[in-house]
Amino acid sequence: MTIYSLSKWKWEVMIPTFLFPTFCNYISDEYLENIIFRKGDSVYYYEADNSNDTFNLIKKKVNL
Repeated sequence: MTIYSLSKWKWEVMIPTFLFPTFCNYISDEYLENIIFRKGDSVYYYEADNSNDTFNLIKKKVNL
């Protein structure tokens, strides 16, 4: 998934491409809002840990 922002009429990558497992399940808007969120003045997202088969989510901060 890649997240873009529209700034000065130009699309810019806001969050670098990251993967998270869906296992072919439907992804709801609510689920996405919980994966990418704002806390205070910072934006965070959860990325799946692909180093094992449990795919634990790791919180990462976006450098804006």
